[in-house]
Amino acid sequence: MVGIGLRSDALHLDIQEEALHDSVVPAVGRADHTGPQKLPTKVAVTVRYSPEVLDYFKASGDGWQTRMNDVLRRHVEEQKRQHQQHRAA
Repeated sequence: MVGIGLRSDALHLDIQEEALHDSVVPAVGRADHTGPQKLPTKVAVTVRYSPEVLDYFKASGDGWQTRMNDVLRRHVEEQKRQHQQHRAA
């Protein structure tokens, strides 16, 4: 299991306008492309990470992007839980 400490104010995503287009329109001529997803579950974006973060995940081998997504998803879920607890208090 991959773990990383994140602060919500340290997450900066640089989303380009073409990202949504890229997630909907299939790439042409890519040998590894299997066609458009029937029910897209992810959105293609362009992001900038510090070299040490990128190196850490890439060093874990194939599937590093999925593991990075899992870590970020867990962070979001934890932030939501903390927010709900704060509102209930």
